[in-house]
Amino acid sequence: MLDVILYIGNFRFPLWSAAGKRVYMNGKALREAGYECVFVGAKPLGETQGGLEASESTADGFVYYHFSTMSKNPLKVRTRAAFTELTELLIRKKYLDRIVCVITYGSPNTALFNWLLMRFFKKRRIPVVADCADWHVTKTSNPLFDLVKTIDTYCRVGVLNKHVSGVIAISRWLERYYRNSGVPTVLVPPLCDEDPDEIRRLYVPCRPTTLMYAGFPFREAMRVTSPNMMKDRLDVALTLLHQASRRGSDFIFNIYGITKSEYLDSLPWQAGILDELVDKVNFWGFATNDKVRQQTIQSDYMILLRDSNRMTEAGFSTKVAESLSCGTPVVTTRTSDLGEYVEEGETGYFIDIVCEEAAVTRLASILDNTADERRRQHEVCVERRLFYYATYAQTLACFLAKVVQQGVN
Repeated sequence: MLDVILYIGNFRFPLWSAAGKRVYMNGKALREAGYECVFVGAKPLGETQGGLEASESTADGFVYYHFSTMSKNPLKVRTRAAFTELTELLIRKKYLDRIVCVITYGSPNTALFNWLLMRFFKKRRIPVVADCADWHVTKTSNPLFDLVKTIDTYCRVGVLNKHVSGVIAISRWLERYYRNSGVPTVLVPPLCDEDPDEIRRLYVPCRPTTLMYAGFPFREAMRVTSPNMMKDRLDVALTLLHQASRRGSDFIFNIYGITKSEYLDSLPWQAGILDELVDKVNFWGFATNDKVRQQTIQSDYMILLRDSNRMTEAGFSTKVAESLSCGTPVVTTRTSDLGEYVEEGETGYFIDIVCEEAAVTRLASILDNTADERRRQHEVCVERRLFYYATYAQTLACFLAKVVQQGVN
C-alpha cells in the first residue's frame, strides 16, 4: 500500500475554488511521485450532511471528506468538535498507520485547530507541512470581524507556520519569509493540467479582440468604500477600457462570476461607465469551472489588475496560472512572481495602473494586435506549459522525503 499524505484545510475539493484547485493539482503531482493523498476540506455554510465520515466521496481517484461544523464567522466556530471529529475518522479508517505527512492549506476552522493538529501529530512523530498560498488582509464593514480574522490569520501564517516541519510556498515572497525564519521551504506556484491539443482546437482569434475576467473582486454583498477593499481592481480595468473605447478601440470584455447588478450594488459610481460600454462589456454572473475554462481558452486575453501590497506580493494569482495554461496571454500588473512567467509581448503584458494616461495608451495598443499576433502569443503560452503539475512532482517528492527523514522536532 502507498504511503498516505493527509491534505487538510479550507478548500472545496476538487474544483470549486482556487483553493480547491491548488490542493487538487498538488495532489496530482504527489500521486505522480508515488503518494496517496486523502483530502479533508470545508463544506460551505448552509449545506448539511451526517458528519465527516458520512461525507466521504471520490474524485479522480482521490478520497475526500467535508466538515459540516464550519462557520464563516470566526466567533462561532466549533474548533474542538471539528478536531475530535477528524481524529475519530482517522482512527476508524486506520489512516494513522499509513500517514507519513500532513499538509495544511490554511485552516478549515481557526488557527487553534491547526495548533491542535500540530500537537496531535507531533506526539505520533508525523511531520506537518504548511501549504501557504496567501497572507490575506480582511477589510469589511464589520471592525470586530476584521480584527478577529486578522489576529487569527497572523497566528496561523505568522506564528504557527514557523513551527511546522516545512512550508510549500506559492510565491518567492513567502519562500523568503519562511526560509529567513529557519523553516525548510519549497516554491510551488499554482499548477494546472491542461491538454495542449485540446486548447489548439478550441482557440480561434476573435474579432474584435476579446478579453475576459473570472472571479469576484470583493467580498460578496459588500459596499466598496475604499479601493483597499478590492482584491482585483476590476474597476480600474473598466475605467481603462472606457478610456480606450473613447479613443476608438474596439473590444468585447466578458466578466464571469459576478452579475452587473451585484457589481453596481458595490460600486454604483461606475454605472455611467458601464452605460457607455453597454455594447462592449458583458456580465455573465456565476459560471461553472468548465464554462470559465472554455471561455478562457477562447478569449484573446485575460485581464487581471491588482494593487501592490503584502497580500498581492505574498500570493500568486491562480487566474494567471490557469490563463497561461489555457494558452491565453494575460494583461496584468507586476505583482508577486509574475515577472518570472509573463514575458512581455509573448505570454502577456504588464500595465502600470498608477499612471492612467500611460496605462490607457498601453491597453489600446494591445487591443490593436492583429489576429496573427494573437494566435502566435497563444501558441507560445501553450508550448511553454509553465505550470504543468507533473513538472513539479519530483520537486515535491524530494522536499517531502527530506521532511520525513528529518522527522519532527
